[in-house]
Amino acid sequence: MAEQKEPEKQEKRLAGIFFDLEKMEKALDEIMRNLVSEEEMHSGAPIKLDFSMKISPEGDVAIEGTNAARKQQLQAIEPLTEISEQAETIIITAEMPGALEKDIAIRFLEKNSLEITASGEKNFYKKILLEKPFKSSLKKSFRNNVLELQLEKK
Repeated sequence: MAEQKEPEKQEKRLAGIFFDLEKMEKALDEIMRNLVSEEEMHSGAPIKLDFSMKISPEGDVAIEGTNAARKQQLQAIEPLTEISEQAETIIITAEMPGALEKDIAIRFLEKNSLEITASGEKNFYKKILLEKPFKSSLKKSFRNNVLELQLEKK
């Protein structure tokens, strides 16, 4: 009798594994649909995906990594932005209705560029490439849903 129960346990375990693999396959399909454009898909060039996937005991799929961050960027609203130059400064204004000042992040990137993000009730994302170099010190203000950045020119 005990010999018959062992194969049943193995079958149930295998069924559970295949069920988890099916969930992972569906999650991968969704990642590909949301993160890779049709052009990238059919270009023949290698596509780099950088993420990790975990399945909880309840069967929920959690995805982490740079592609998950890219998905969040793709789902974000691009704020209406204006860039103006003065003698010593570059002024960037961005309209971000619904954003809270505490949720706004500014990150300096390479080659005269910066990234503005806000996550909260609404997600905003904007990458800005400036023609002229600037110092990484800035003055920031946020009033009436408008972010204003003053960058000092180099």
